[in-house]
Amino acid sequence: MSRGQKIGVFVILSVAVVVVLAIVFRANTGDDFEAVLINEDINTVLDQLQNDNANAATETEDDDQGNTNTEANSAVNAADTADVADTPDASPSAELSGSFVAGAHDGAGTVRIEEKNGKKMLIFSSDFTTEDGPDLRVFLSGAQSPQSSADLHAEGDADLGKLKAVAGAQEYEIPAELDFDPASVVVYCVPFKVVFGFANLNK
Repeated sequence: MSRGQKIGVFVILSVAVVVVLAIVFRANTGDDFEAVLINEDINTVLDQLQNDNANAATETEDDDQGNTNTEANSAVNAADTADVADTPDASPSAELSGSFVAGAHDGAGTVRIEEKNGKKMLIFSSDFTTEDGPDLRVFLSGAQSPQSSADLHAEGDADLGKLKAVAGAQEYEIPAELDFDPASVVVYCVPFKVVFGFANLNK
């Protein structure tokens, strides 16, 4: 039962008590005094009822307004959260990039270095191609345009691992610390010490 309903029941019971008292009093004092008493008591009770109902209505309105404000704030917060969640992360910018050119064998495509998830990655493009050969590996070299094994190793190098495929996109993790500045990416045949192809890196 709501607060307003409880007040209504209380008022009805109060009026009933007043009427009963008035009837008893009438038997002892007479009609005129009874009429005055009844009118005064009923008017007092009605005034109290109006005040209580007004107060109850005000409290209900305040509660409704508070609920409305809370719901509105929740909707705004949810919308702000959705905007943040829907905003795409900025694409990582390439630190260095270059295009493959032929060494001892034909090659094509591009390569770039960028940071992903806190790691530096060497990323081959989907149009990368090179000729197949035995034990092909991917190297970073400190020299540009290396044509031979001596060129590859002259200014520092890092072996990033076996070439994953002779065509298509692929990625290689770069060691966190290098003792040289990468200047080129080399596809290198280890057994025959042959540079199959390379890509000079530039900003």
